Amino acid sequence: MDELNKSFDDLLIESGDEFDEGGDVLDEMVVNAVESSEESDWNSSDEQSDSSGEGSQWSSNIRRRDQFRFQGLEGVLDRDVLDYQHPIQFCRRFITDEMIELVIGETNRYGLSKYSDWTDIDEGELLKFLAICF
Repeated sequence: MDELNKSFDDLLIESGDEFDEGGDVLDEMVVNAVESSEESDWNSSDEQSDSSGEGSQWSSNIRRRDQFRFQGLEGVLDRDVLDYQHPIQFCRRFITDEMIELVIGETNRYGLSKYSDWTDIDEGELLKFLAICF
């Protein structure tokens, strides 16, 4: 993964060695480039026609993003999932009873508003439909 990030950074910045010597140089160059870009955009906005929308101009200014590391807990935090024997048990962790009730209620409400002969669906029918989908 580090190689991928390095390759990506190399694509964005033509001469990485020039910037590695001092982070302040890079920061100053980014600030100057942004300020210069904002100033030129501001000055040229009067010359552009009304049909061009705000933010429709491409910029050749490339800015290096700060890298940050994940600081939270990682891995399986709920050990109960390790004991699941069937995929449906894992699925029901995400598709709760409240969600199922909401989908049933909204489906029936919509169906009744569109079709006068609508027959309400129930939990069994919805679960069968979801089983076919997934």
